[in-house]
Amino acid sequence: MHLFFLLLKLELLQGGGENTRPLIITHNGASGVFSDSTDLAYQQAVKDGADIIDCWVRMSKDGVAFCLGSTDLNSSTTAATTFLEKMTTVNEIQNKSGIFSFDLLWSEIQTLKPNLVGPFADARLERNPAAKNAGKFMTLAEFLDFAKASNITGILIGIEHATYLIARSLDVVDAVSKALVKSGYDKETCKQRVLIQSEDAPVLAAFKTFPKFQRVLTIEFDISDASKPSVDEILEFANAVKLRRSSAARVNGFFLEGFTNSLVDRLHAGNLHVYVGVLKNEFMNLAFDYWADPLVEIATDTLSVGADGIVTEFPATAASYFRSPCSNYERKDLPFTINPAEPGGLLQLADRNSVPPAPPPAPVLEPQDILQQQLPVCPNDPMFRTFRCRLGPKETPTGKPEYNINMASLDD
Repeated sequence: MHLFFLLLKLELLQGGGENTRPLIITHNGASGVFSDSTDLAYQQAVKDGADIIDCWVRMSKDGVAFCLGSTDLNSSTTAATTFLEKMTTVNEIQNKSGIFSFDLLWSEIQTLKPNLVGPFADARLERNPAAKNAGKFMTLAEFLDFAKASNITGILIGIEHATYLIARSLDVVDAVSKALVKSGYDKETCKQRVLIQSEDAPVLAAFKTFPKFQRVLTIEFDISDASKPSVDEILEFANAVKLRRSSAARVNGFFLEGFTNSLVDRLHAGNLHVYVGVLKNEFMNLAFDYWADPLVEIATDTLSVGADGIVTEFPATAASYFRSPCSNYERKDLPFTINPAEPGGLLQLADRNSVPPAPPPAPVLEPQDILQQQLPVCPNDPMFRTFRCRLGPKETPTGKPEYNINMASLDD
C-alpha cells in the first residue's frame, strides 16, 4: 500500500510539470514507423503524442509545395525505378547524383511510392518492412489542414536550398508564406505554434514579418561553444537553434566523453531555445553509455544537456518517457528515475586499445560561420521583384541588413 501511494505521488508530481517539459518534435513525422513525410507518418506521430509535427518543403517542377525529408527523391521514394533518366548531379544541393523534386511535375511525383529503408539498412536493420511502400505524399496545404485538425502543440516548416530554387523560378519562401497565411497560421487567434527552420539566415530573417512564428537556425556542423558575438548575430534573425546530437553530447568510439554545457548555457543566456536531434531508436545510433536504451538518451539530452526540445523519428518513445513518473523532469531528487548517462563512466572501464584517439575539439561558433552563405542574387526579371524586396539586404541606420517579406505578394 505504501508503494502504491508513493507511485501515485510521483505521477502527480510529474503531471504538474507537463506544460514545462521539453517539446517532442518529429523528424519527417513518425519516420521510424512509416516512410517519411507520408500521411501515415504524420497520423502515427499525432497518435504517438508528438507536440510538433514537421514538414520539410520541397518544390515540384510546376511549383507545387509538398512535404518530404529530402529534395532527392531517390532517398525515400521509388523514383529510380521510373525516372532513372532524370538522374543528375546538382552540386548546390549535394555531392552525389540524385533525382530531384524540381525536375519532376507534381503529377509525376504522385505516381511514386514511398520507400521506407532506414539509416541502418546496410546492417540489415530495416524499419517496419510490412509498411515499406505504404502511405501517400502530402502537399503543404494538405499538411497544414491535417495539422489544424489535430490535437498538437504546433508545426515546424523546414526550408532548404532557397537560393537555388529561386534561380529556377521556384520561390519556396513565397510558397510557404502564402500557404501559412491562407491557413490562418499568421493570426493571433491561431493557438498552434509555428516554427520556421532553415540554415539560411536570410530565409529566417524574411519571416520576421510574422512575429508569432519562432525562427529556428539549423547548425548542421559540430560546435563546442558559441561566442557571444555569434549569439548576438543569431538573435538578429532567429530565436532558437537546432543542434546536432554530437554538439550536445561528445561521443567518441561509442563512448560518451562529456557534454557541451557551456554551449547550451550560452545559448539559453541569449534567450535562444535549443533543440537537439535527430534521435533514433536503433541501438547502432546509441552510445554504449545509453545501454542500448533510447530512453536514457532522452533523459541525458533533457536533464543533463538541458534541451528545450528533442527532434526524433520515434515520437512514441519520447512520449512514453515523459509520461512515465520515472522521467522526473521537474524534480531530480526523487527515487525510481530514469537516470541520464554519466560521461566517462564506461570509458574508465574500457580497454585502452578499444578506444580510438580523441578527435580534435569541435570549433567555437563565430559570426563568420553564420554569414558564410551567400545572400540570394536578384535577377532583373520582373517576377523576382517581390523576392528582391523580401530577401535582398537593405541598409538600415544601424548599418545592418534588413530583410522583409512583401506582404502584398502574399495576396496573389
